[in-house]
Parts: sequence; C-alpha cells; structure tokens
Amino acid sequence: FAKSCVDGLTAQPARLERYLLESTALATVLTPRFGYLKVAELLHESQRTGTPVKRLLVESKLLTEAEVEELLGARALARLAEPVP
Repeated sequence: FAKSCVDGLTAQPARLERYLLESTALATVLTPRFGYLKVAELLHESQRTGTPVKRLLVESKLLTEAEVEELLGARALARLAEPVP
C-alpha cells in the first residue's frame, strides 16, 4: 500500500496553510472572541474578495499582526489538535 499510494508524496506546508486559512473552520477559533455574526461577515468578505481572513482582521483593526499570529499562527492552530487533559 505504502509503495503504491504514499511513497513519493511530499507535504507542501504553504499550500496546506493557505487551505486552512481559507477554510470556514477558522470560525471555530474566532467565534468565541468576536461572535458568530462578526465572524460570518469576515468569512463572507474573505470568500467574496479573496482576501485572507488574517489580513481582514488587521485591516479592520480587530487584531494586531502579533495577535493574529498568536491566534491563527501555525503553532496555535496545531495546538487545537492536542487532547484536552
């Protein structure tokens, strides 16, 4: 199986990050902080314009660059997969 399906595959971190940051799954992280309606508005604007949610958060002055990275950076999002003690 591995030889036929897995061997030779390589991860593309930049592409994976882009897919994640364009995903509506970001609502899971953002809703507790901004509320459903504001997050829905941001996601709709992102999809409509192609502007990344990260950029919209900074341009709308909801978060600073540092806060965006803390909330939506790769390390922060990876922590979401960790089991809760």
